[in-house]
Amino acid sequence: MTTYSITASLLGLRPKHLTSILYAVASRDEYYKEIHIPKNGGGTRTIHAVHGPMRMLQRKLYHYLQERYEPSKYATGFVRGKNIIENAKIHRKNKVIIKFDIKDFFPSIIFPRVRGMFMQKPFSFTAERATTFAQICCLDNGGPIPQGAVTSPYISNMICRKLDSRLSGYAKKNRLVFSRYADDMVFSTNQNHLDSELITTHVRKILKEEGFELNEAKTRVLSKRHPQSITGVLVNEGLNLRRTYIRNIRAMLYKCEKTDVVTQAIEYYRRVRGMSLQWTDSKPKQLVNPENGEQFRAQIVKDEFLAHLEGKIQWYGFVARSNRELKPEHFETRFALYERLLNRLRKVGERETERRNFAELRKHAKDRYSDDPEVQSAIERVQSMDEQNLNSFIHEQEIDDIRFYVHPVHIAEFEDRKARVVELLSRPVLDPNRTIDLFRLLQDSQGSILGRLVHQDRPISKEDLRVFMADFIERQPKLASTLSHLTDTFLKNAWKRFDLTSDTSHDFWEDSRFRVKIFEYMKRIRFLEMDPNTGTNLFNALCVIADDYEKEVPEDKKRIVIQLDHLMDLEFYTDTANVLESIRDVLKSMLRHSKGDKIYLTTRRLEESNATALTIFDNNQTPHFPELSTRSQVGHGKLRSVARKLYGLTEYKIRCLTIGDGWKEINLHTGEVRETSEMPGYSHYFEFPQV
Repeated sequence: MTTYSITASLLGLRPKHLTSILYAVASRDEYYKEIHIPKNGGGTRTIHAVHGPMRMLQRKLYHYLQERYEPSKYATGFVRGKNIIENAKIHRKNKVIIKFDIKDFFPSIIFPRVRGMFMQKPFSFTAERATTFAQICCLDNGGPIPQGAVTSPYISNMICRKLDSRLSGYAKKNRLVFSRYADDMVFSTNQNHLDSELITTHVRKILKEEGFELNEAKTRVLSKRHPQSITGVLVNEGLNLRRTYIRNIRAMLYKCEKTDVVTQAIEYYRRVRGMSLQWTDSKPKQLVNPENGEQFRAQIVKDEFLAHLEGKIQWYGFVARSNRELKPEHFETRFALYERLLNRLRKVGERETERRNFAELRKHAKDRYSDDPEVQSAIERVQSMDEQNLNSFIHEQEIDDIRFYVHPVHIAEFEDRKARVVELLSRPVLDPNRTIDLFRLLQDSQGSILGRLVHQDRPISKEDLRVFMADFIERQPKLASTLSHLTDTFLKNAWKRFDLTSDTSHDFWEDSRFRVKIFEYMKRIRFLEMDPNTGTNLFNALCVIADDYEKEVPEDKKRIVIQLDHLMDLEFYTDTANVLESIRDVLKSMLRHSKGDKIYLTTRRLEESNATALTIFDNNQTPHFPELSTRSQVGHGKLRSVARKLYGLTEYKIRCLTIGDGWKEINLHTGEVRETSEMPGYSHYFEFPQV
């Protein structure tokens, strides 16, 4: 066998396989991806992330070498059985510590040095094998060992064997303790007086002779009076981490508890990875790096951040445990803090899992409609249509389908128009009965969780709230959108109260902050004349609207008349903000277009259904249309907007006089046209169901 064949066999490879990895590419640098990470002190650190077969090759070489050749006993970094803690322990209780740093440590270990090392003891490899192994360990074109390769820490330790020997020899002669962790060198002593300048001169000289350079800016002399930190571990009293490290963990946990994890994860990417992630406008929303367009799933970003945070806590726990044999009281205090931090992180993780479960339920409830065979069949037909057929389809749907009426498809580009049609077909048709069901739940202060939340001062269990929220999510897709959003936000706020405590039940009415949320929610979903805290006063709101519009027209022009009868004792559930906004829109339209001199606004209770009827009409009986057959004839932009806002909340009808067909009534939500009795004038009629 040739020397090259033997070299390949040492790595468990065939010669052809080894050759293809090393020489079949234009440059071995193709196996590395540069990642630039911001340094705490400014500037960036370049990491070469290894991928492809080179990653496998380096692992094989690393295992082969580290099983046979050991670094010096003074190397504590990246050595089996040693770690940062062991490196710090060596210098514990010493009065003075001097720290040195090697400048550009990895970049100064280049291919010729690595090849030469492999040809010397303890390796004594042939020139051919030394070349092959050095090529595996270094960047191409005589480059250095890459920061990011599994072999690099080991190679750096082996190349520093002579350096360690010389520095440890100097330390022994001067009654000093020496250790090296990668590029960090530490000397310590119990002597009261230490000539730090003389030690620095000798260290600088030895480093230069061994092919390295001292990083003068990082040289530190630490006495007992100051925090003695060795590779981030304080050794003054037992072993500990800096207070800023703990404060940083607490701050991240607090922000996760009070806001959300994804916001902290985005900040983590900015601070640690140098990426200013932003949300995309497309659905489903993703995070994108605006510099290169790379997209990230929010869940992956959150998981990475939580893993980072757990790593920081576990590192503190590792340091805390190291005090067990050194000083029991230090161990007990610090380990208790570690457990508290870990418990807080566990709760954050549980909350994220619960949020994810609710999000999956929402997606399932939404997809259940769009995945319906009939919906899919309609979508497939649309996707196969040409432009003429698509336009005809849209026209037909505007007449028959409320979704197309309240969301008209006015898009120039054919493909964009088709995509909009598919999106509308994928939306559920709202069911007014779902709205009535929700209002029943709100009124039920005994059996319904929602009713108990807004009416009772009794504790509600977390599990009961979880079950109700899951049931509500199933109802959401066919519920009026704003009402759905309001209730969903209210329930989420209730759920957050459990996030802040470890309680399994909560008295929401005793919670003053949440009681404000209850009042805000009730004002948005109920008209109530008696109690301003738990409902919106309809009469007062209508007077404000009327006064606002009266100011916009001359005194001798149209006047708005509000009928006081029945208003003072009205109470009904709906989306109050959308209803009032819709009334504003209707009044604005009538003030602009009506030929009458007065506009009336009346309400009454319907005896047969107990529903609340609200009518806005003028006193002009001039015919408005030759005939009335479709809602498109009366539903201009402003009224379509009203129909959209009230969709799923109430019936919205227009009653008007036609030339040929007399008085007609058209339901803007269903499109149904029928004859009606004579009215004082052009009328907008709203009927709110009573539970």
